[in-house]
Amino acid sequence: MNINIKKVNRPPTLKEAVIDRLREDICRNHFQPGQPLTEIKIAKSMNVSRGTVREALLQLKDEGLTEFIPHKGFSYIGKGVLAPKSETHRLST
Repeated sequence: MNINIKKVNRPPTLKEAVIDRLREDICRNHFQPGQPLTEIKIAKSMNVSRGTVREALLQLKDEGLTEFIPHKGFSYIGKGVLAPKSETHRLST
């Protein structure tokens, strides 16, 4: 017996939803290059936990959209100004 049932679209995880929202905000120029991205403020505005926001910002860091500076936090790098990590390190020293 062959059953033809449509697949159910899996809703994104909360982390994926936060990543998508932050990407949308970046595309809509809601952040200025170098602007701090405060985990607590973002979490409060999205009604999610700070940990979820941190995971999302780390993912965006891996994609080259944000940077993390110890004891300062995350900031938005800026579209179109992304440099390979080796250049970023060279420029900062």
